[in-house]
Amino acid sequence: PPRSTLFPYTTLFRSVLVKQCKVKLDMAFIVESSSRMSSDNWEKMLKFILQLSSEFEVSSNATRIAIVSYSSEAKVYLKFNDIQKYKNPIEEMAEVINAIPQMPGYFYIDKGLRLTQEEVFVERNGMRIDTQKVTILTYQTLPLLMHS
Repeated sequence: PPRSTLFPYTTLFRSVLVKQCKVKLDMAFIVESSSRMSSDNWEKMLKFILQLSSEFEVSSNATRIAIVSYSSEAKVYLKFNDIQKYKNPIEEMAEVINAIPQMPGYFYIDKGLRLTQEEVFVERNGMRIDTQKVTILTYQTLPLLMHS
């Protein structure tokens, strides 16, 4: 299969996720946004998130997307239940994703992981008990896949 021009991992993620998890997922991106990442790589990372997200049927009943950005601090930009307010989920998510700023500071992955656990993978913010969970963690420009 052809490799992605953005990331060589896109084809791998697509084959693993689509074949194993079908369409109903709670998928969280935990994205490093520290100042040690070049602005060029930051833009590539945002494009990667958009490209991978668009491979799924994003809706309340199918795949839900959440995004946490981390540096010296961490912030949630999308929660799983945010999808309910979108009429065109991919287009409206793209606006949110493209507006995520690169944050000054250092690499504190623990803050991103903790915030994801406390504010993303919780029922009150749209996590579904009966749905496969996928987390894609980025470290500079290397996405890592975690699947439950």
